[in-house]
Amino acid sequence: MKNIFRSFLHKKSLVDSKYKAYASELGETFLEEAKEVISEEKEMIKKLEEQKKSRNDSTEYQFLAGKSFAYYRIISIMQQNAEALDIPLENIKLQNINPDKDLVP
Repeated sequence: MKNIFRSFLHKKSLVDSKYKAYASELGETFLEEAKEVISEEKEMIKKLEEQKKSRNDSTEYQFLAGKSFAYYRIISIMQQNAEALDIPLENIKLQNINPDKDLVP
């Protein structure tokens, strides 16, 4: 009986560590992608302003703005759910980001 219990605990520990690694990698990947898209969007805004063009007339800008908003929502939801489940944001690599401040151009 002790061996079965030890085996169960070992397997549970391996599964838990896989999920933690997955969540951590997912958070880090989304954050990197979001920062890249925000940077591209800011560059596009600057370019459009220099050319005196409207953001509404640029399909490329609209696409970037949509991507930017999607990452904003994903990261916000990940943070909210982690906090609701008492998962430290450090565990998902999203502790140093404020979507309302950092993910809007």
